Amino acid sequence: MGVLIHGYGTFCYCADVNKFASTGADYTIECLQRTLEYLQTATDSPWKNLALPSVLKLQIDNCSDNKCAAILAFATMLVHTKVFLKVELHFLPVGHTHIRTFVILKLHIGPC
Repeated sequence: MGVLIHGYGTFCYCADVNKFASTGADYTIECLQRTLEYLQTATDSPWKNLALPSVLKLQIDNCSDNKCAAILAFATMLVHTKVFLKVELHFLPVGHTHIRTFVILKLHIGPC
């Protein structure tokens, strides 16, 4: 999975689906949480002193794994704990592509 932060970079996450029971909403939340924690604690460039925006605009696939109570609860928790003032969920249209993210993942992982 790739997490693209426009203007800053891409985080790549890989999970062995043979070892993990779920790669749906749980995996999405895990990747987002790891990325946000890294951004808040990073001491290396270019992430050093990066202030998170007040609004998180989350663009995610338009699938049932992302349209569930767990994703909504995670977004609500981010607002409730004052990480963000507001979280906007944007579900991408069917057939979209993440060309930039896929190219970066392919460079890191290699051919599928």
